[in-house]
Amino acid sequence: MSIGTKIKELRRKNDITQEQLAEYLGISAPAVSQWECEKSAPDISQLPILANIFDVTVDTLLEVNTDRKSKVIKDICESAKRLMADGQRNEVEIVLRDGLRKFPNSYKIMERLAEVLYINGKREEAMYMAEKVIDECVDIDTKSGAITTAMCVYSDLGKVEKALEIAHTMPANGRGYYLGNLYTGTQLAEFLRKSIVEEITYQLICMIRLARCSNGNGEFIHTTDDQLTIYKKVVTILETLFDDGDYNFAAQIGADSYYHMADIYANLKDMDNTLACLKAGTKFGIIFDNYPEDAVQTSLICRGAEYGGWLKNYPGHSYRGEMREWLSNDKYDFIRNDSRFVAIVDSLK
Repeated sequence: MSIGTKIKELRRKNDITQEQLAEYLGISAPAVSQWECEKSAPDISQLPILANIFDVTVDTLLEVNTDRKSKVIKDICESAKRLMADGQRNEVEIVLRDGLRKFPNSYKIMERLAEVLYINGKREEAMYMAEKVIDECVDIDTKSGAITTAMCVYSDLGKVEKALEIAHTMPANGRGYYLGNLYTGTQLAEFLRKSIVEEITYQLICMIRLARCSNGNGEFIHTTDDQLTIYKKVVTILETLFDDGDYNFAAQIGADSYYHMADIYANLKDMDNTLACLKAGTKFGIIFDNYPEDAVQTSLICRGAEYGGWLKNYPGHSYRGEMREWLSNDKYDFIRNDSRFVAIVDSLK
């Protein structure tokens, strides 16, 4: 059925004349007649108004199969996710732009595209897309993603106050509390496991950032001993949570902690502790580099939780490469010829 025929059907169903419909829209009655005779079609900007008049969705007006539409949009987003994980960010943008042309009202595609545009350095377009989602979308998760992108853009532009302002519009974390009281049985267990992993790993990242906080003069707020203590606590909590050794995506937290400790010991010219931390950090880094896309947690507290693979900056990007670059710093020159250091570097090849 054409949109003109659908408008005629809905107009008659709602007992509205062509003249009345034209008056509601601020156009002429002959224009409505042209639609219904399939000689022309309403402008896209008139579709939401028509949908409101007939008390239907735009999808109903266009006779879109919503189940099929949802599946296609999901497939588009999944395809973009796979490309993003492989570092193919230009291809991701192409896929999402094409998807948005097919589904111009899909806020999910808009939110994903806004993020990719930001990553690809197209801030103005990213902001336009993010703000559209923030202003119009009612889905909390989609809106939260757009808010995150907008915060990043404002922050990059030095508009910290604006970034803080929009950050406070983020949905409250209390949702997790209520969901935890509504779920039961297996569904509750799955929700709690994933929530625990997400919350604790986020807090561990915060602890690492805390250790590296500096004052206005570029000096660390914490003493060297305090920094080392914080990093060690991070590793202890990490090993307690993932007691089965299934660190997967969280392995990067362990790698960062040990490498920061190695930096401190290197500055102190403490050879044994520097090498011990580099060895432990490299072990975590290799785990992070290798964990599969479909990895499932096996440790007691987080058993069954699933997460996708880590996002590469470009095709072929590896965390091993980042670690090799870290080890090339001249602060490690005093141990560069040590056989233990050579073995660590060799393990990253």
